Order: sequence, then structure tokens, then C-alpha cells
Amino acid sequence: METSIAPITQTLPPFTNTLPVTTKSSVFSTTSAVCCFVNGTHFQSGDIIYNVTDGFGWCFTAYCNATCDIVKISSSCQTPPSPSIPPETTTYSSSSTTTSSSGPTQPVTFISTSNTDTEVTTTTFGPKCNAIDPPRQPNDTWQSGCQMCVCESETLTVRCQPITCPVSPPVTCDKPGQVLVNTTVDCCEISECSCDMNLCPIPTIQCPLGFIPSYSISPDNCCPDFICSPMEVCVHNTTIYQRGSTIPSADPCTLCQCGWNVDPETNLLATECVIADCNDNCPEGHEYQNIPGQCCGECISTDCVVMHDNITVTIPVDQIWQPSNDKCVKYMCERINGKSVAVESKTTCPAFNPAKCIPGTETIDADGCCLTCILDTKCNVQKNSTFLVSKGCKSIIPVEITSCSGLCETSSMYSAEANALVHSCTCCQEMTTSKKEVTLTCPDGSNVNHSYIYIESCGCKTADCSSNSTLRRRRRRV
Repeated sequence: METSIAPITQTLPPFTNTLPVTTKSSVFSTTSAVCCFVNGTHFQSGDIIYNVTDGFGWCFTAYCNATCDIVKISSSCQTPPSPSIPPETTTYSSSSTTTSSSGPTQPVTFISTSNTDTEVTTTTFGPKCNAIDPPRQPNDTWQSGCQMCVCESETLTVRCQPITCPVSPPVTCDKPGQVLVNTTVDCCEISECSCDMNLCPIPTIQCPLGFIPSYSISPDNCCPDFICSPMEVCVHNTTIYQRGSTIPSADPCTLCQCGWNVDPETNLLATECVIADCNDNCPEGHEYQNIPGQCCGECISTDCVVMHDNITVTIPVDQIWQPSNDKCVKYMCERINGKSVAVESKTTCPAFNPAKCIPGTETIDADGCCLTCILDTKCNVQKNSTFLVSKGCKSIIPVEITSCSGLCETSSMYSAEANALVHSCTCCQEMTTSKKEVTLTCPDGSNVNHSYIYIESCGCKTADCSSNSTLRRRRRRV
């Protein structure tokens, strides 16, 4: 036996929605006996009792399950539901009203037919206020989805109407990056402008020297505004200078640098310039000279300056200065590597012994530094100080030792009487002597007295200077 359910027509003021219903689902059993009874109508296990939608996205379904209980289902639906039940041969001709746990339904009209198409019955009804979950009292109002519902006090049925949305003015999205989007807020559709950064135009900004591209975001605009922001630098003749750096100037006497203050006209750092103050006061021995291409000159050393005995003396270049109280010192002013330098030279005098001089010949040398004389070359006593050493013992203090040294007359001349050369020879020898004593200290700490010969005077003594005697002396020396 085969049974089909005609389309369900739902009447919801102020609209009517028609939903086709097919019953081919194997979820519901159709072999059980009649076990559900709703508003005078019998339903078998697996029969759909109603399947409606409110037209605003909610679907309501009720069916008779295998234990003869009525199961109510409510869910959100984008399209009208199409539940199905297995084919059966049961024919019914009335409808019933029930509720769902998620909200009420509106009056529903069921049109049912048998497979013989000989009987058609139409019944119109709405859900009862006490049959919905939770039950409602007369004149109760509530919101169900996007509808405002009320429990009619006279019929005690539920009546719902869609929420009335305000009329929004037209929206124009004409700024860069804006797109028109429709959103639903509190069941009402709102049109507004949305920002899509991918639609923003690519900036082609070129900034002048000293500026860098930057952007700012305004709450009224979608796309950022690109501008040229000034850097903390100075710009001079197409060159960027950092703060505090020197900036060249056409005037050598004008010194400029990148300052710390901002120029209100350029918004860059302002250039600060001062006039150079040249100091032409030079120290002694220097002369102020201008330098080509520079604002200020410099002090050039022209003379040498020396300090002697706390007195400052200036010496011209290539000149020699000698102190009046010290003839052994000289200062020569020389030019070395562009500077004047005083070169000091000192003279060290040799030892001077007036006894060795011919009396009356003592004098000062040409420089006025050292004493000098004509040495007496005749035979004289020569004195020298030394330590006497005898047998390992040594004098405690130096002892004056004397010797004879000098020139004596020696001649060789022809004698007519002898018809030969006559030689005359004299030697520088001691003339008078004396003995002196000195104390010597020995390594064992003992002292001994030692006497030595002291020459008191020297003179020239005649000596045999014949060839034979001379030959004999030479032989003795060999």
C-alpha cells in the first residue's frame, strides 16, 4: 500500500509559504500500528505529523516515533526542509497543531489525499499557547528568531509577525579602498562601507632632498595618506649634513655648521654661521703671516728665543749669540723644517797648569773661554799624583811623584882644529833630590813605612855623545 503527503502550505501573516514534503526517509518506521493520536487524528509509528517553516530561517518538524511518542524537532534552515517517510497505504484526512522547543509556529493548512484520489480534506489551525515550550499565557509577547510573537487572548493561539526594520538611507562608497557590504544586525540588513586595503592605490610619491616618504591613517579614510616628512638634517647645495657637522662656506671667514633648531620655512634643520675671530697676537720670536685661501693666518717663528740665566734672548736666524758671563757657551739660530731652532754648543777646556808655562805667556783663547800659554820646553821638574805600590802594599792616599822632562841643548858642529865634527850633548836629569816617606797598607791590614826619592830640581847635564858611546848605549838598549 502506498501513501503520499501533499505539499504543506503554511499561512503566516502577512505572507504565505508553500513547502513540498516527501516521505522517503528510512529514519521513520511505517510498519507499526496506529499509536499517536493528535487532535482527533491517528498516526502510525514513523508518520510525519507536521513539517513547517516560519519563513525566517527556522524549521519545525514533529513525527510519531516507534514508542508512540511525539518527537518535536526545531532547527535553523537556509532552505525549506524536505523530510521523507517510507511509503505506506495509510490514508488520513485531518491535521493537528503542535509546538517546538525553539519557538511557535503559525496556523498551518495540511492537504492530505489517499492513493485513490477520492477524498480531500482541508483543515486550518495554529499552535496553541500552552502547547509551545515554554507554555505562554494570554497576551504574552516574545521574540522568536526574527519575529515578534503574541499569545492571542481570544483564541489562545500564537501569532507572529516579522520584526520591522528601519529604513536606512542609501550608502555611497566612493573613497579609495571602500567597498559596499551588507550585514545583518538584530535581524535587519544594514548596508555600510568596508575598507579593503588591497584596493588602495599604490603611491608614487617622490620627496625632495632631506625628506622621506611617510604615511598617516585617518579614521575617516580607508587608505593611508602618503606625505613627505622632513629629516633631522640640513641641506646645502644638494648635500645632506647631519646635525653638528661642518658646512662649507664661500667666505673663508664665515664658519657654518648644521644647527639644532628647525627652520620654519623648510621644516629642516637650520644652518648656523659665525664670523671667525682671528688672533694675530704672536709670542716673541714669531710673526703673524696670512695664509692664502684661509681666513686667519698663523704665527710663524722668525727668530730663536733662548732662556739663559732667567733672561729671554732673541737670536735672528743664522746669527750666533754668546753670553757675556759665559764665553764657553754659544747659541746658533738655524732654520730647520720651517721653524727657527736655537742650537747650543759648549766648549770644554783642557786642564791648565801654569807651572808648565813660560812665565808671562798665560792668556785666554780666541773664544774667551779657556786659558792657554806657551809651554816651557826646557828641562824642568814634572809632577804627577799616583798611588805607590810596593810588595803588594798600597798607599792610602795619592803620592806626588816627580820626574825630569824637557829639552837640553845638543849640537854638532865642524872644528877646524880637530878637522872633524865636534858634538856637544846635554841631558835633562835630576840636580837635587830628597827622600820622603809614606805609609803603605798591606792586604793583611798591617801598615809599613816606605821611602821614595823626590826630585827637587832638574837641569841639563853634559853627556858623552860620541859615536862610540852612542853605539854602546844603543847596544845596551837592545
